[in-house]
Amino acid sequence: MWGSLTHNSRIERSWVEEIESDCHSFQAKWNAHPISGEGHDQSPNDMRLMGQLEHGLYADEGIHPDIIRQYYGTAGKPMHHAPHQTGAGHPSDEDPGGKTEDLQELPQLIAADHDAHFHHKPVHVPKHASPFNSATLYNTFHQAFTQV
Repeated sequence: MWGSLTHNSRIERSWVEEIESDCHSFQAKWNAHPISGEGHDQSPNDMRLMGQLEHGLYADEGIHPDIIRQYYGTAGKPMHHAPHQTGAGHPSDEDPGGKTEDLQELPQLIAADHDAHFHHKPVHVPKHASPFNSATLYNTFHQAFTQV
């Protein structure tokens, strides 16, 4: 290592800023590129907008971080694997350690813990229906809309 510690920290900070900038640039380009197949040549941004238009805007209040830590592996006893076990799954030669029953009950446990975070009754969502009762009316609207 050469140079002063201050000089090295500036260089590291500069690299971190460059990497962050590259990641944001990649994310913006990725979210704007068309996806073939299931994406029907729409970009992720297009699919998100169409989903919001079709289903409405979802206000995500999120799952409390403690619940995520408790049920998704950042809390509890550490798991130890034998040298041949990767922890990436449980092939037939690996013992799941009795976790099968726990996984079946997991949705109910999460729901019970998460109930305290809901302060309202479910809202009735009206059935989606097109306001246009004919294709002619829709086409007229669409033509006018594209001219705006």
